[in-house]
Amino acid sequence: MRMRTLILWAAFASALLGTSCGRRGEGDARSALTDDELVLLRRLGPLPSLPPSPTNAFAERPEAQRLGKRLFFDTGLSSDGTISCASCHDAAHGFADPRALSLGVRGQQGVRHASTLLNAAYNRFFFWDGRADSLWSQPLKAFENELEADFSRCEVLHRIASNYREDWELLFGPLPKQEQFPARCMGAEHEAMPEAVRAEVDRVFANVGKVIEAYVRLLVSKNSRLDRYLAGEAGALSPSELRGARLFVREERGNCIACHDGPNLTDDSFHVLGIPQRDGELDTGRYDGIVKLLKDPFNGDGRFSDSPGGRMNGLVPRTVMKGQFKTPTLRGVSQRAPYGHLGSFATLEEFIRFHERGGGDPATERFVGVKELLVKPVTFTDGERADLIAFLRALDGEALSAELTARP
Repeated sequence: MRMRTLILWAAFASALLGTSCGRRGEGDARSALTDDELVLLRRLGPLPSLPPSPTNAFAERPEAQRLGKRLFFDTGLSSDGTISCASCHDAAHGFADPRALSLGVRGQQGVRHASTLLNAAYNRFFFWDGRADSLWSQPLKAFENELEADFSRCEVLHRIASNYREDWELLFGPLPKQEQFPARCMGAEHEAMPEAVRAEVDRVFANVGKVIEAYVRLLVSKNSRLDRYLAGEAGALSPSELRGARLFVREERGNCIACHDGPNLTDDSFHVLGIPQRDGELDTGRYDGIVKLLKDPFNGDGRFSDSPGGRMNGLVPRTVMKGQFKTPTLRGVSQRAPYGHLGSFATLEEFIRFHERGGGDPATERFVGVKELLVKPVTFTDGERADLIAFLRALDGEALSAELTARP
């Protein structure tokens, strides 16, 4: 009788510890989430279907995806034949750059870190400063940037004509006659051409961006262990990862969700964290990026958009944008160190410690803008920091197929 009573008390104690009021999850009861925390966590997944690309009529065409992949890996689309999109967006490194600052033609160093292209199709703005408003206009900036591919619109057209004519004309019809275009038409050379000729080469240039977008839209990080947990697989997250999830969502702790919110784990907005600048001219970020966007002939309201109108409406006044940089997605984040728009942080731990001290210190560190109030100091124990990193690693999605990632 006494043995039976002891067994009943043991069972009662076990049930009490495993089903604390207002908690969910399996395993260690100390790591289970409260109902309020679970509501916040559910905002982070699962990833929905791809949004449409209204300014690109070719975004879903399989033949555009195949051609876009070939162009993405083609080093012939650079002035010295050494640089492709894949040079800075490395498939083996989460389609980001393992270097802090990317290298362009002739070994020139860029001014910012090349961020990931994973899940870029979910973004509204592109680049750290948001100077592009479509995924197809993004690569066009890299082609013409003297520190990157240093390749003019005329050179792009000639490359298409000599290497991709058949596939191109199946999609877009006959190419313009090549003889009317100089070998290179950067800057003043482009402006000196007759308007009708400029329009022809610009149309080819825009369509190159559109087929590259068709490929990049396929680079989606999904079905992470967080997604599986939210879909009901209780064991998909370990106790450590659940404790990290609590730190991520709670306002008085990590509060990462303040900026890394929604199924793509980004608010798709811009913030001042006070990341210290490198030597040289200070980078104003979104402040100048929005000017470049509004002047861009390839923006969503321009003549080369397949659905112009209203894309520029609702932009925040420029006066509040000094020093703001885009919030990147955290999906696949552990695959793509270093971090930040300057690649300043070699590991996730370094970036977390930067947030722990409340971002940059305006008294001792050089950066543009006024640091936002949401960037507040917080103290983590070594264990908490390890839990948060464990949760961030649980945001990595399924591996992409070799068909998508292998060089043609």
